[in-house]
Amino acid sequence: MIAGASVIGLNFNDELDLTAIGTLSLALVALLYVLFARRSLQQTQAQIGLGQAQLAQTQEEIALSRREAEEAHRPVVIPVTGGQHITLTTGRKLPAGPYVPESGLLVVPIMNIGLGPALYLESTIEPLEHRNGTANGSDSPALLGGPQPLRVVTGVGASGVIRMEVAIPGIEQAPDFKLTLTYGDVAGKKWRTFARWIAERGRYEALAIGCRPPRKDPMVEAVQPFRPSAARSVLTHHGR
Repeated sequence: MIAGASVIGLNFNDELDLTAIGTLSLALVALLYVLFARRSLQQTQAQIGLGQAQLAQTQEEIALSRREAEEAHRPVVIPVTGGQHITLTTGRKLPAGPYVPESGLLVVPIMNIGLGPALYLESTIEPLEHRNGTANGSDSPALLGGPQPLRVVTGVGASGVIRMEVAIPGIEQAPDFKLTLTYGDVAGKKWRTFARWIAERGRYEALAIGCRPPRKDPMVEAVQPFRPSAARSVLTHHGR
């Protein structure tokens, strides 16, 4: 009778079976390796997730800081209305709202209520027609004719008030009109303000301020990279 034992499917007899022991040892080592590799993979994945979360938080903080910086230097230009008068930095007092100081001259006061300077301010007024196709009072859209550009200003500082003027032959009182103000900030972003002056009510309505999409530079678009023609390439090859 041969005494023996069976462990994990391996038969042992009285003699030492080195092959079975080696196989069992390799199986145990492989099992331990899988366990350690799995644990290492889980730790790596956790570290990657933590890094991604920190990166996202950093990006949010950068975006927030950028927005705060932009807001701290953002201009907000609006037409002035309300009150008895406005005072320029020179001490001169102007009526609050558009007015006609003399026949044929329309003056539109505007103010920068933002925290940053408004650069390269351009303004335009257009006739505002009502539902019946006419304007207010004795002034008709024919007086404005079409979009009328006002003066161009290099810059308006924070809390700065300026008067925009346009010559309109025959005008005696401020008519209804649509005002468009276009300007930039120190970061190069463009802004635009829209408003409608209703003379009968003595106020601006439909005030809207938004960011203007940047325009492409035609000079940059006109410059094309040099590409040698096929004939030039052949000549160069033969020249060599």
